[in-house]
Amino acid sequence: MRRNLFENRQNHNDKSFFFTLLFTFILSSIISTLILTIFLTVNYINSITSTIKKSNQQLLSQTNFAINQMDENAERLASSFLTNSHIIAYLYSLDIESTIPVLTANDLKKQLLALSYEDFQLSSRGVAQLAEHLVNGQPQAAWSDYNALTDRLFSYSYNEIMSTIIRMVYMVYERLIDKYPMLKDTITQNMKGLLANLEYAEIADDIHGHIRAFLENTAAAIQKLKEDPAQQNSVIISEKMTAIIHNEYANPTLCLCSIADKIGLSTNYAGHIFKQCIGMSVSQYILELRMKEVARLLETTSLPLQQILEKVGLEKNNYFYTRFKNYFGIPLSEYRQKLLDASLEKA
Repeated sequence: MRRNLFENRQNHNDKSFFFTLLFTFILSSIISTLILTIFLTVNYINSITSTIKKSNQQLLSQTNFAINQMDENAERLASSFLTNSHIIAYLYSLDIESTIPVLTANDLKKQLLALSYEDFQLSSRGVAQLAEHLVNGQPQAAWSDYNALTDRLFSYSYNEIMSTIIRMVYMVYERLIDKYPMLKDTITQNMKGLLANLEYAEIADDIHGHIRAFLENTAAAIQKLKEDPAQQNSVIISEKMTAIIHNEYANPTLCLCSIADKIGLSTNYAGHIFKQCIGMSVSQYILELRMKEVARLLETTSLPLQQILEKVGLEKNNYFYTRFKNYFGIPLSEYRQKLLDASLEKA
């Protein structure tokens, strides 16, 4: 009996030891897990803190560098403003002709903000007069027109100055190539040169000089053309042919042959002169004129397509839809949808 009692006690002690050991193991695991979690969390926080600190240091370094650059080189700062703000108007307000003033960033900002931001009103009639003087080979008269047009322009922002100048030049360019299509390549090269020079214009005198050179070069090309009898005769012939086309494009039978008959020339000779002066064939010119008129009528009227085509000398068939897509780059249905969307936006 004593032996049994001893064995029972021994078993009880063994169980107690086992549970104590298990509890200790579980508790140690929990504590280890907590310690590991805390350690990882601290490391993660330290890592984030380090990243933020490093970013702040970089940002601070970049900011200090920018501030130092602005303080050390205000002239460079003014130049950087040139392409995006109103430096030309500012220079003129100070009556400075040749250099950009050295100013602090704050002084420059105050001067720029004080300038007018209203849109400059370009006179269409004045531009048309300038173009006509140039078409007639009168660069001095065209130059006077330019000065009258831009008399108040240079009190405006740089962006407004440049956009107005470019808009004016393009309007003149369109009139010139309409009158002298045989000079299109020459006039286009003159215009490209002008635009390239304007990109680096810093003061009004630069702009004036580039414009004057464009007017004189273009007038010289026109004068040279007028002094060439052969060229002048070709111009007269091509002008007669274009006048016939503009008057009779609604006639579906209009073609090179019928036009040549009207002016008393052979088809081959008339076609050669026309392409030499205009830069395209008679059939291509007629098609472009008709397509432009189709677009105008679609935009400005509610006429059915059949009536529009009758007005411009075209037939409603699959070939028309193909030519429309080739000319405008999109199908007729998509073109009309765009017009509808545009009218809804305006409403």
